[in-house]
This record gives sequence, structure tokens and C-alpha cells, in this order.
Amino acid sequence: MHPALATVHKPILVAAALGVFALALLLILTRAGGPSNAFASSHAEAPLISQDPRADNTDLYAFVSPDNTNTVTMIA
Repeated sequence: MHPALATVHKPILVAAALGVFALALLLILTRAGGPSNAFASSHAEAPLISQDPRADNTDLYAFVSPDNTNTVTMIA
């Protein structure tokens, strides 16, 4: 390979390697670093609900019992 061509290809290879590294890092951070569950809105900030907290029935929690996997406890 001609020495002038080697100096032209080297910056391109370095840029390509950095691009691949940046993409791999982005994929790792977005896949592994995020929460494993979804977040839901409680709607408690809605104007009418804030005046009547008893009407805010959007929160529902369900748990499978660790002692008996056939039992589900729901709290609303």
C-alpha cells in the first residue's frame, strides 16, 4: 500500500471504530441500565381528583404470595 493511502485510511478506520464503540456503549446503557418495570401515572395531579382523594382509585397493586403461589393479594 502506498504510504499516502495509509494515512488517508487511518483516520477513517479510527472514526469507524469510535462509531462502533459509541453505538455498542449506547446499546448497553439503554438495554441494561434502565428500569425492569414500567411506571404508571396515579392521576393524583388532576384538578378534580386533588379535591377528592377518595375518588382517586387508579392505584392498584397485586402481589403473588411467596408462601402460596395460587394466592394473589390486591390492594386498591
